[in-house]
Amino acid sequence: MRTTAHCSGCNAEIFWAITATNGKRIPIDAKPDPKGRIRIEEKGPGDCVAHVEKEVGATLFAEGDRFTSHFATCPDAAKFRQPKKPTVAGRMKVRASMTVRTKGESKT
Repeated sequence: MRTTAHCSGCNAEIFWAITATNGKRIPIDAKPDPKGRIRIEEKGPGDCVAHVEKEVGATLFAEGDRFTSHFATCPDAAKFRQPKKPTVAGRMKVRASMTVRTKGESKT
């Protein structure tokens, strides 16, 4: 049986699962959604794994309830999102834009 909680932003009923692809925690709307792209595999009490269909309209999950990530439905989702870490390409752009000074050169 899933352990439910309430979203601290909008107070909706949710439960937490671990994504099958990367092991990150994801909030899931507690009520099944026939248009949802997530299938939940229950490993034990309160231990849920989320399997996500990547393509809209995919039919990988023929059986069982479907769910939706609460990030997709929460009106306060933006305040919970973590900033993305810069990619290698992003760091290269920052380094390329930095001014290189030689020893003894002033900042002005």
